[in-house]
Amino acid sequence: MQALTWFVVAIIFLIIELISVGLTVIWFAVGAAAAGAANLAGLPLSVQFIIFFGVSLALLIMLRPVLQGYVRAHHVPTNADRLIGETGLVTQAIVPLQGTGKVMVKGQEWSAKSENETIAEGSCVVVEKIEGVKLVVKVKEVMQ
Repeated sequence: MQALTWFVVAIIFLIIELISVGLTVIWFAVGAAAAGAANLAGLPLSVQFIIFFGVSLALLIMLRPVLQGYVRAHHVPTNADRLIGETGLVTQAIVPLQGTGKVMVKGQEWSAKSENETIAEGSCVVVEKIEGVKLVVKVKEVMQ
């Protein structure tokens, strides 16, 4: 009966992993399956728990960094990512302390913010990155 419990726990962890899609609990699913196999082999409950935690922790420590790098390497840029490096025009002053500001980039108006500087309306800016739904911009340096 304990083996069935371990396998049900493994399936629950797999379902949670499929929902979260972030390499969160897959380690525990494998650990629970290993503990279920230990139960079928006739090992005592205390050893099953040691196997569950040991296998889960070992996989987490050894495989997560490798697999995270693989997942990140296959990041597909969105249309918004294409705005990074583009020039825009400030249509509403960007005031960091107030969290206000808007920028027109490629014909679309976006909420914007800067790291630490206030940027006046009408200024030319460059998109550095995107945080959530806001563009993070800095004043465009004028080349002479």
